[in-house]
Amino acid sequence: MLKKIILLMILIILTTTNILAAEPETKIIRVPIIARSPETGVILGGMAIYLKEEEEKNLKVDLAAMYTQENQANLFLKSYKGYDDKKLELGISYQDWISKFYGIGNNTDIDNEEKYDSKGFKVEGSISKEIINDGFLGFITSYEDYRLSLNKEIAGIEESKGIDLLSLGLKYSYDTRDRRMNTRSGQYFNYEAKTYYHGMDDYKFFKHDIDYRFFKSISNEYTIGFQTKLEINRGEIPFQSLSSLGNSNIMRGVINGRYIDKNKFAAQIEYRYPIHKKFSGVVFASIGEVYEKDFKTDQLKESYGLGFRYNLDKESGINMRLDLAFGQEESQFYVNIGESF
Repeated sequence: MLKKIILLMILIILTTTNILAAEPETKIIRVPIIARSPETGVILGGMAIYLKEEEEKNLKVDLAAMYTQENQANLFLKSYKGYDDKKLELGISYQDWISKFYGIGNNTDIDNEEKYDSKGFKVEGSISKEIINDGFLGFITSYEDYRLSLNKEIAGIEESKGIDLLSLGLKYSYDTRDRRMNTRSGQYFNYEAKTYYHGMDDYKFFKHDIDYRFFKSISNEYTIGFQTKLEINRGEIPFQSLSSLGNSNIMRGVINGRYIDKNKFAAQIEYRYPIHKKFSGVVFASIGEVYEKDFKTDQLKESYGLGFRYNLDKESGINMRLDLAFGQEESQFYVNIGESF
């Protein structure tokens, strides 16, 4: 029943969302999603981005639904509202998706690949208030419930078949970016500290999450961007909450889930340049690793690549993104909306 609802939402996204953009200060960008991977077969879907900007107020809502040839489904809704000296964020997602497991650690064998299904949902939200110029302090919370079809016990790791988790925490962010999407100049720093519980009183683990980004505009059309991410976990970390190296946003070229462990460091640099009218390009490179306790520089993985962009909305900077990335073992191709960072 739920998968039929997702198919209906794809149709609605692609055919009727223009009705909502009746007011002059609002706009809606619709994008069909057509892709393919060996695990999923053909992927069909749609994404709608709703933007509303008023004096000292702005609203952005992303809605996407995808369905695959192998009867997998993915649905998410993300909203951001900023006004006066406050920010509100909300995210809701559901997935029934194939994932891959290769083992724990930074040096697992790719031939040990095991596919498993990840099915469940997550709800997360935050509210922040400006305490200094461009600096916001806030409260964050989330609830997730996933069931995994990984049929094995993993030494030192709990709940390999999934678990429901409640998180409570604090966040601090500092943001001087000229715009949130396709940033050309400015800095962004975000620190989150969250405590995770199974149920309301069964403490499981504590997570530190740091994200720093820096952008420098060489001219109006040329930009260099840098990002570094650090995840540190302490306590009884369940399988679904382990740090993963590699996805469409950072360490592109490394299979999602190829390396997992309790902690993660990753960094990337990207050069963005114009090509012609609505078309632009990027080149990028990343380094990173996962680790249990000790970070070792000689264990760093590398990836690099290039990409093309097609601008969907010049004012906000929203692009359709196509990236070809090369890891140390194989290459990956990504199609997405918005920049990787």
